[in-house]
Amino acid sequence: MFVTGARPCSQESAPLLKPEFDPDIQLVENDQGVQLTMMLDHAWITEQKPKFVTSVLLGLAAIPNLPFECAGGTAIRIENGYSGRPRNRSNPCPGPLNIPAESA
Repeated sequence: MFVTGARPCSQESAPLLKPEFDPDIQLVENDQGVQLTMMLDHAWITEQKPKFVTSVLLGLAAIPNLPFECAGGTAIRIENGYSGRPRNRSNPCPGPLNIPAESA
């Protein structure tokens, strides 16, 4: 999703443009440390159908022409988001963050 003036590159096949949406990104310092806060637009999971990230989806790396894989040669499957919570397999939120289904 491209917000508040961000523009997609010409290689984006179906970009989701939301120039009016402001994610209000902030770094907040509290007794637990510094935390990133931001608003998430549910359009990320309601207006597009992202794919579950795997080695097959990623294909081959451009320079070595080899597959993306974990150390030891196992296939990549991005099972959990940044917080460690499992990703929705049928409609994963793009990027490292999860949008809880109950709030969508």
